[in-house]
Amino acid sequence: MSQVEQPSEETAVPLREYLAILRLRKWSIIGITALVVASALFFSFQQTPIYESTSKVLVKPVTAATTTGVPVTPPNLETERELVQSTAVAELVAEDLNIPDEPDALLGDLTVEVATNTEILEIRYADPDPLEAQRRAQAFAQGYLQFRRQQALDDLLAASQSVQQRIRALNRQRAEVTAQLD
Repeated sequence: MSQVEQPSEETAVPLREYLAILRLRKWSIIGITALVVASALFFSFQQTPIYESTSKVLVKPVTAATTTGVPVTPPNLETERELVQSTAVAELVAEDLNIPDEPDALLGDLTVEVATNTEILEIRYADPDPLEAQRRAQAFAQGYLQFRRQQALDDLLAASQSVQQRIRALNRQRAEVTAQLD
């Protein structure tokens, strides 16, 4: 047979005392709770809402028409993420949007993440104005693409100049051989 233990007189008395204190102070407890809730609501309604806009960019490797047959390596997305957050891209954005502030000031509200298992960069911009958040997120996406396009053009121009030098050297050799044959 199991015995059910009855609460001892020592434990029952403090519980009654606690309940008596709570009944005695119930208006103080209710008042303090209401004050805390009202303060929290007041301060939360006073805060300016922050809107966030997202632009997504598919990052593909830059391919040049080459005959080497070397496979193109995929871009390092962490490097591309850092590139979006660079001062160089921020300068393009500031110029595009006619923002007189320092370009670095634009980077404070910018977040760039790499979507998991994809080649997509998610560019987020936060601002109190929803239209401005959208404009700036889109401007950073466009600025990144413009920067990458210019890099690709510079690389192609450098490769083109190298090929042009080689063509000129071969033409000189051809001219020399032709002169020797004549």
